[in-house]
Amino acid sequence: PAPFAWGAAVAGGAAMEAFDPKAPGKGPTPTPVAGRDRLVNRSGTHSCAPCAVYAPTSLEEIQVLVRTAGETRQCIRVAGSLSAHNDSAMSKDIVISLERYDAVHMIDCDKAIIMVQAGIVLRKLYEKLASFDLGLKHCGPDADVTLAGALSVGHHASSTSLGMLSDSVRELQMVLASGQVVIASKRRNPELFKAALCGLGALGIITGVVLQCAPLRSLRRTSESQSLDVVLEQLPEIGSAAEYVAFDWVPLADRVKITQWSVTSSQASRSIGGFSTEGRTGAAASIWSAALAWLSFLADVVFDQWGKEALLFFGIFVPALLPLAARVFAWTTTVIPRAMTDRADTALESLGGRPKCTETSWAIPMEKLRDAISMLREMFASHPTEAASMLPVGIRFVRHDDVWLSPAYGRDTAIITLPMFRPLGASPNRPILKSSTADAMILLGARPMWGGEVHIPATRLRMLFPKWDHFAEMRAMLDPESMFVNRWLRRVLVEDGALVACESGELASGPSKTGPQPGVAAAASGVPSRRDSSPGARSPSRVTLPGSVSSVSPGPSSRLTADGEDPAESAQTPGQGHRPEPANVTWQEGTAPPREGPVRRR
Repeated sequence: PAPFAWGAAVAGGAAMEAFDPKAPGKGPTPTPVAGRDRLVNRSGTHSCAPCAVYAPTSLEEIQVLVRTAGETRQCIRVAGSLSAHNDSAMSKDIVISLERYDAVHMIDCDKAIIMVQAGIVLRKLYEKLASFDLGLKHCGPDADVTLAGALSVGHHASSTSLGMLSDSVRELQMVLASGQVVIASKRRNPELFKAALCGLGALGIITGVVLQCAPLRSLRRTSESQSLDVVLEQLPEIGSAAEYVAFDWVPLADRVKITQWSVTSSQASRSIGGFSTEGRTGAAASIWSAALAWLSFLADVVFDQWGKEALLFFGIFVPALLPLAARVFAWTTTVIPRAMTDRADTALESLGGRPKCTETSWAIPMEKLRDAISMLREMFASHPTEAASMLPVGIRFVRHDDVWLSPAYGRDTAIITLPMFRPLGASPNRPILKSSTADAMILLGARPMWGGEVHIPATRLRMLFPKWDHFAEMRAMLDPESMFVNRWLRRVLVEDGALVACESGELASGPSKTGPQPGVAAAASGVPSRRDSSPGARSPSRVTLPGSVSSVSPGPSSRLTADGEDPAESAQTPGQGHRPEPANVTWQEGTAPPREGPVRRR
């Protein structure tokens, strides 16, 4: 098919040229979305009541909102599908929804490149690509998330030969805290590119993405059941037997469901327990397809979701029911063999529904997977009642990358997901496993997945991520007033307990009334306060380069530029009371370094 939309060829990694850098938006503030008084995440564990929720439809409107947040000294966060199991998207100030900012700007079929607005939902992106016989290799199990959110927290498939979704990204467009637009890629602003791909929304608002696509493929998904001992013995062979491989371990039954996806040229089909639609045509195919759809509904929804949720709920009051729930779940998920052939993104989606739950996921080095499973096996055997509400344990695989805050940075990774089910909204009491599993994972060098619950202090996170300090310096340069830092980011980024929150109506408090001022604590941790010490004062630390873009990233040769070329040698502008300059950071000539002061009450 002919190139979509603009029809211009994309060459030399400069696909984002159509997104011309613009000055901060000037115009009236968009009207808030009505009926959005409260936001609740998908698992129902976190909520917030923002002062306003906006759904911009243009880049200029996003810039206006960022400018308004800066003038009113409010926190601003982007809320996508709210699928994260934490409060990373929550804010009491301004929340932006990119649900109306999801257009497809361009598709170049010859080079297999697509340029989209970052609010597009992955399911819509897959459908658009499929209409041009294109797809993505890094399709994950959840297609109902926005592209910007998926990139910010490390969305991934499960393959020993493929990395995270960020591996498909060629260029990013971002709106910085100054309201200006910057373009980042491996060629232009490469340090910002590596930081923003898993940037937690702390560096700016991702508004545009250029993705490298692949020819559309069909995958055949098969599943079989094996004992845990067999899987541990044959782990390397099973992990490399297909392009995509995933494990679901049911601890109390000691069984593992092995799911594999292999590339095929066969037509779409489905089979459950020996019944299949493959090779059937006409009316027979329709009848078998309807029958298997009902079987799938019974196995995946009635037994897997509703039945297990009911057993878990009553197990809160009668704990003896929990081991029974584990065995029922093991039978429905591991004993019945299933297979299907479909388009890659459809075949990779999660099979069946699941009771409402929260998740804690750990990314451990591949060579330590056996040790991790052995430790978990002992813990589950010691606390079978608690373990029954944490099944199945998902095990996925990701290749190493060089994204700064990626859990797979610098090492091939196995991801262990521990679901904590909340049947009918209730929360079973399982404090022992929740704390002991976290301690065990950290001892093995595991890093938390950003889409799950994160209860690790910043001091430990700093030791787990080699580029943590580089990211902190980058964040301080791009957002010196912490416009994009909400309560969750402050818990994750701050290295001491003195600073607690930065949103409106909240005053940071230290461990004692005579302790250091919150602003001082923020400066020490690299996360400055959202409020200045003097009323109405503005920080002059915006770092602006020619071309109305951008800021400075760590490293003497990695300054952000508007046109892709390094600026001339720059020098720091002297000043009093400013934050000490790191040894490997350079400011643009003629600009002031960041200033920070104590927090003031509003």
